[in-house]
Amino acid sequence: MEIHKIAEELELTKLKITQILKSSGVEDEAYHKALKAMKELDEAFKSYEVKHKRLKNRTIGVVMRDITEVFFHPFIKTIEHQADALGYGVVFVRKHNLEKQKINYIKLLDEKVDGFIFLGEDTSRLYEVEQLQKAKIPCVIIQGKKQIEGVTYLNVDNIDASYAAMTHLAKQGHKRIIHITGPMYLYEVIQRSKGYEKAVKDYNLDYHHKVHVEMEYEKVYDLGCELSDSLKHQRITAAYCYNNLIATGLIDGLMDQGVVVPKDFSVVGFDDLSFRHLSRNWIPRLSSVKQPQEEMASYAVDRIIDMIENDLYDASETFKCQFVDRDSVRMI
Repeated sequence: MEIHKIAEELELTKLKITQILKSSGVEDEAYHKALKAMKELDEAFKSYEVKHKRLKNRTIGVVMRDITEVFFHPFIKTIEHQADALGYGVVFVRKHNLEKQKINYIKLLDEKVDGFIFLGEDTSRLYEVEQLQKAKIPCVIIQGKKQIEGVTYLNVDNIDASYAAMTHLAKQGHKRIIHITGPMYLYEVIQRSKGYEKAVKDYNLDYHHKVHVEMEYEKVYDLGCELSDSLKHQRITAAYCYNNLIATGLIDGLMDQGVVVPKDFSVVGFDDLSFRHLSRNWIPRLSSVKQPQEEMASYAVDRIIDMIENDLYDASETFKCQFVDRDSVRMI
């Protein structure tokens, strides 16, 4: 039951109830009357008590797999800056390390943070989010399929962005395009594959094939070496890759087998990050899809604070991406 319903039951204004419960040392008849009603309405009492206890922290917990992941660096920087500007501190949690030590990060931070932001779709498990929601602890999930009503999920439009990347290749004359992607259990992998499939259908492309690969540079490099002959035999002229790490590893492997990008083969990536420092060869600047990382991070901080301070929930949003054309695609 919400605070406004308790106010109605006691025939007091919501402002009066709030003033009574936020007061210190004032225990008049109205105070005891409100306290008694809220204790009888256990759920509402606990919710309000927890919320105002947490407000004193003015701290946001940010959960990530590993702080070294390059893709999330703009998120981390923006979250810190935005939170600080709004008077909040940030605690970063490296979930991978805690899981190794069998530490429950929710219990660890239970009374230290007012809400959680999860960076990456595999940083939050369904039962953990349900636990947070039950305890009325606000959370925002950046990347991931929406599974729980009332929880804010932030994603990019992966289907539209993939379609834009494929459109660029198709307009450069490429008809046989392979999709090199990640593990199929990831939500973003599924969504980006849908964009690829939609473009294959809409542009009447005469080749449709996906290869799933582990997202490790050496594994993708080996794949590039293995694919070099079959790409020639099957007259495949371009690849759309799940991200720039895969694209860079693929190019490196191909070039070590004599396939020059973009002269002999075109490649498009996703995320607009540079991994050229990992390459054994000089590789061209990648044409890629750029995600609005700073915009998403800023929005996440604004929404989590809205949830903490104003009880505003489920402000889920989908963000648009931008395709950036550089040097890795050739017109044929």
